[in-house]
Amino acid sequence: MSVGLLTGLWLVASAQSADTLTYLKQQQRHASQFNGVSINLLAPMAFPQLKQTPATWEGALCKANGKKNKKAVKKSLCPGLRGYKAEFEITGEPRSYVDVQVFGSESKQGLTFTVQNKSGGFSKRVRIKKNGVGTFSAGGIVTLSNAHETGSGEYAFSYTVTALYQ
Repeated sequence: MSVGLLTGLWLVASAQSADTLTYLKQQQRHASQFNGVSINLLAPMAFPQLKQTPATWEGALCKANGKKNKKAVKKSLCPGLRGYKAEFEITGEPRSYVDVQVFGSESKQGLTFTVQNKSGGFSKRVRIKKNGVGTFSAGGIVTLSNAHETGSGEYAFSYTVTALYQ
């Protein structure tokens, strides 16, 4: 199973009203923060091979969180197997904070993919360390939503990563 990645970067800067020299210094500081900001995918989200049997219930799922999935065939699409979170690195201004939002919820042929939890997303504050790099991860869940619509083959799902400097 492959999971695609759609990455967006959202940066917001604001300057307070002040005299011209102060304003220019603030703009230069903001510009230096935003130059070179990037989000890099270090490792993609990976699900093990999904398996559906006549005994598999609708609502059965497979998680990509680094832990083994439940062994019960009725409740799991990947019994006893392990899926892995996507790993990201953010480069930017050392010792700054970045608010990261990861969203994704998509249904295809009887399967529903959501990011991290069944609500389809999460927000997290990431600290850029003194070396200019911060890291975070994002897991996902694939749920059997309609057993009669599934088929064999690869499914590709996408999610969005947004970063906002503070």
